[in-house]
Amino acid sequence: MSTSDTMKAWQLNSFGTDISSHLQLNSQTPMPEITRPDELLIKVHATSINPIDCFMVRGYGSKAIQILREKAKGRWTLSVLCNRGEEFPITLGRDIAGTVERIGKDVTEFKVGDKVYGFVVVTHKGSHAEYTVVDKNWVHLKPDFLKFSEAASITFGALTTWSVIRNAGLTDLKDKNFLVLGGSGGVGTVAIQYLSSIGAKITTTCSATSLATLLELGADFVVDYKSDDVEKEVESHGPYDCILDLSGGLEKSANFIKYGRRGCQFILLNFHGIHNLDNYGLVLGGLKTGWDLASLNVNSKLRHGVTIRWGMFTPHLDGFKEIVDLVQQKKIKPNVEQVYKFSEMQQAYERVQKGHLRGKIVVEIIEDK
Repeated sequence: MSTSDTMKAWQLNSFGTDISSHLQLNSQTPMPEITRPDELLIKVHATSINPIDCFMVRGYGSKAIQILREKAKGRWTLSVLCNRGEEFPITLGRDIAGTVERIGKDVTEFKVGDKVYGFVVVTHKGSHAEYTVVDKNWVHLKPDFLKFSEAASITFGALTTWSVIRNAGLTDLKDKNFLVLGGSGGVGTVAIQYLSSIGAKITTTCSATSLATLLELGADFVVDYKSDDVEKEVESHGPYDCILDLSGGLEKSANFIKYGRRGCQFILLNFHGIHNLDNYGLVLGGLKTGWDLASLNVNSKLRHGVTIRWGMFTPHLDGFKEIVDLVQQKKIKPNVEQVYKFSEMQQAYERVQKGHLRGKIVVEIIEDK
C-alpha cells in the first residue's frame, strides 16, 4: 500500500446506538497531512477499540472534544463557546501501532520506516484508518518482542490508569491498598499490571472466567462479582486507600464506597463533566460539573470520609515515559482477548459494547507476519 491522496477509514457520519448504521468504511477518505513540524504520518498496522470509542458513536464528547480541538488551533470563536458540535465525518480510535511514513521538519527522534506504538490525542483524527498523524511526543519505538497487534493494546489503557491516579493527587503508591472494580477489561488488565509494578496491593472484581488471568497479571485478591458474598469478600481485604471504579458508574458501585478508609479516593472513570460540556457548553457545563461533584461528595465525605472524583485520560509526558519503560521491562504486558480484521471493525465495536471483556479488543489493518 503506497501513499496517495486517499485512504480507507472507518468513519461516523451521524450519531446513534446502532454501530452498523452509523460507523461506515469510507474508501475515499482524504489522506491526513502533517500540519506541524513536530508531527509524524503513521501507516497504521494495528489499533484497538476502547470504551470511549463506543460512547463517541452515541455522541459522547461531540461538543466537548470540538472545544478542545478549536482551543488547540487557537480558535476561540463565539460559536465554539456556545456549544457548536463536532463536524462530520469523524474518525475514531486512540491506540496505534505502525510504521513511520513521513516526518515533520523538527522530528529528529524517528526516521521513515521506524516501527512505533503509542496513541492519538483527541485533537487529531483517530487511528481507525490506514494512516493517521500523531504528535512525536505520543509515540515510541516498538520493542521487537511485541507484535503490532500487541503493542496497539497497551498505551491508552495504561495512561488512563496513570492519569486518573496521579490527577487525584495520589503519590508514593507502594503498599497502598487498591480496590479495582471491573478489572478484566482493557483498562482494568493494564491498571492491575501498573499498580502491581509500583508495589501496590490490589483487590479486584471480575467474572469467574477471568479470576486466574487477573491473578497472573498481579492482583493479590480476585473476587467474583456474581458471588453472593462479593461485598463481604471485598470488605475482608479492606479498608482501601483508593477505589478505582471501571464497572460503569455509581449506580453499580455505590455500595463499595463504605469500604474505603478515611481519606480514600473513589475514582469514577466515566467523566460526567464531558456530558455537561456537551449539554450546556463550556461555561455552564463547567459550573454544573462543579455542582454535581460537590453534591456527590457531601454524603460520601460526611458518612465515610471518602472523596469521590471523576477521572479521565490525560496525555502526560511523564506518564507516557513511565508506561513505555514498564513495557520495555515487561512489567506491563499485552492482554488481548481477540484480534479482528480491518473489515470487521463493526464487529469489534459490537464486542466492546457488550462488555464483560477479558482483555483488549484489537483490530489489524496489516496482518502481523
